[in-house]
Formats: sequence, structure tokens, C-alpha cells
Amino acid sequence: MKGFSLGKKLVCGGLALLVLPLVGVGVFSVFWSSASMERMARSQLEGLRNVVVEQVNQELKDQTDLLRNAAARDGLIQDILRSIHESGIYDLADFKLNTQTSLFHDRAAYDFFFITDDKGVVAGDTVQGVYKGKDLSGEECIRRALQKETVIADVRVSERTRSPYLMIVSPLVYKDQLIGAAAVGWRLAQLGEKLGRIVIGQGGHTFIADRAGRLLVHPDAGLVLKTPLDQLPGMAAAAPSMLAGGAGIAQARTDDGEQLVSYGSVDQARWSLALVLPLAEVRAPVERMRTILAATVLGASLVLGLVIAWAVRREINRPIDRIVGELGQGAEDVAAASAQVASASQALADHSAQQAASLEETTASLEEMSSMTQQNAGHAREADRLMQEANHVVEKATGSMGKLKEAMAGISQSSEE
Repeated sequence: MKGFSLGKKLVCGGLALLVLPLVGVGVFSVFWSSASMERMARSQLEGLRNVVVEQVNQELKDQTDLLRNAAARDGLIQDILRSIHESGIYDLADFKLNTQTSLFHDRAAYDFFFITDDKGVVAGDTVQGVYKGKDLSGEECIRRALQKETVIADVRVSERTRSPYLMIVSPLVYKDQLIGAAAVGWRLAQLGEKLGRIVIGQGGHTFIADRAGRLLVHPDAGLVLKTPLDQLPGMAAAAPSMLAGGAGIAQARTDDGEQLVSYGSVDQARWSLALVLPLAEVRAPVERMRTILAATVLGASLVLGLVIAWAVRREINRPIDRIVGELGQGAEDVAAASAQVASASQALADHSAQQAASLEETTASLEEMSSMTQQNAGHAREADRLMQEANHVVEKATGSMGKLKEAMAGISQSSEE
């Protein structure tokens, strides 16, 4: 600050007073907006998850109702049941299923469709007898279907296509007589395609896991039925709640950054569905706002700095320049007076030098006078000594005169006598 002029100091101070509050408000706005955006994203993701869970539940219900209704109303199945009911020959099921078609012959949607007898042994299927003759009486889903219950079983892998399917089983009843059970293998690829069409930001996705922790639907097909849920990046903390059928929202850290994971239970099949959204997408608007704010503050600072500098130069520097000019004129006057004083001082110095020379001459004369005075003092002392000697002679003469006078008086007195 030592090298700053008054104008620069005023400009910097004015900018600080204007920019610092603006920066403070901007920083507060960015943090508040970031928190608000994240809360909003969590809320929206949670709402979308509930919708998707409901759609999956509805899809499972539709497939279950489709099989149940087909067992009771489909023309081919009713023909098979009537033939078995009338003849007691279950082999007719395999013949009719391989010579006629039904909606379950759609290989894109279904891996297989088969019919069992009332003991749980497969009587016929739509895949050229691959399942014919298999005894499935030990399967819980078959046992429950033979007890006239429609069951959504677990997810399995097709031996033919190596793709996952969901097995759904329903009882077959004709004229109140239990003929057997009908089972269909619904391909989960169809469900995965539907979930893949759900837009979750730009990099979000949906996945489904069963209660055993197996991934049933995932954008990365290489993870399906191979990678456990708790081994997915960042899912170790949320996995226990998902496997227990819970619902909530968690934050997962992965190599691609932080992600929001909203999960819920698909009760129809005892699955857990999760929606994943990268947090970077949530924070992107806030980061853009921060960039815009920084640019705005920088631009505003530049404009304000120019305005303040112009105002300072106009309102402050000009009077100061006038004062400086007046002070300069005064300084010139002082300089002129100083020159005059210097000239007078020089004249005084010259006069003093002359006086000094006169003083030197006077000093020399005084020294001579002093020398003469000393000589006179010596002479005076000598004269004083001579006077003292003369006085001594006079005193002696006076004494002698007194003695003479006394002698004369004695003589005179003697003469008179």
C-alpha cells in the first residue's frame, strides 16, 4: 500500500466495499442452491422410483393375470384341457403345443411354456419336448400351483439361451377338475428393455436384484446373475437394506464419481429395484451458476472499478491537482524567498569575513598593545621600586633632619642659657 496513490487506494477500497458483499451473497447462493438442488433431486428420484416400482409390479401382475386368464380362456389351452379331461392322455398336450400356436409361443417374450400333469410331471412344452417328462413335483412353485395357487417363482437361467427368465406357474382346471399346472418362462430381457427406456438424467440407470442379492436386470449384461449386489461399486452400505426389502435413498461412491441410489421393494416378486443418478448431473446446474456468478462478479468489478476510477479522478483528483498546483506555486515563492535569503546570507557572510579580518587586525594590535602594556607594567614596577628606594632615602633624610632639628634646638637652648 506504500506505493499506491490516493486514487488507487480509493478505487481498491470502493471495489472491496462493493465486491465483497456481492461475493458473499454469491457464495451463499451457490451453497444454498446446491443443497436445494440435491434435495430436489432426491425427492424427484424417490418419486420416480415409486412410479417405476409400481410399473414393475404392474408388469408382473399383468404377466400373472395373463397366464391365469389364458389357463381359463385361451383356445389352445382349453382344447388341450378338454382333450386330457375326456381321454386322460397327457401326451396330447405335447402334440398340440408343437403343432399349434398361442401367445406363449412368442420366443422374444417367453423362453418356454409347458403343461404338467396333476402329479407335477411335464406333459408337453413349446420347445420341442425339452422339458417333456421332467418331474417337477419337488418344486415349491409347482406344488403350490397344484394347490390352485398362481405363483411367481424365482429367476432362472435358460439352459438353451443362457438368458435369465422369470418362471410363473398357474393351476389348470377344467370343469372343476385339476388337470395340472401351466408354467411360463418370461424373459427378463423384455423388462430390461422397458426399464432402459426410462430416462434418468444423462448417465443414470435402473437395476433389479432379488432377495438373494443376484442382479436380475442391469445395463451391463455381464453383471446379471454373476455379480452380487453388495459387490457393486459403492453398494456395500445400501445392500443389506435392499435385500431386506427396505426403501430409501443412499449415496454411493464409485470410480465414476458419487451417485444417488434410490431403492424400493417390488413386492410382487420379492425383488429390490434401484434407480441410480450421478450426483455430477445434479450439481452441474450449480456449477454453471457458479461459473456465471464468477464471470458476473469479475465483469461487475471491472465496470465498477472503471466507474469509481473515473469518479475519483473527476471528483477528487481534480481538486487535489489544484491544491497541488497551488502548493507548487507556494513552493516556487518559498524557493524565490529562499534564494533571496541565501543572497542576503552570502552578503552577511562576506561582511562577516571582512569583520573577521578587521578582528584579526584588531587582535594583532591588541597583542602589540598587550606587549607594550606588559613592558609598561615592568617599567612601572621598576619606577615603583625606585620610588620606594627614594622614599626610603627621604625617610632617612627626614629622620636625619629631625635629629638635626633636635640638635639645633638643643644648641639654641644651650645658647639661651
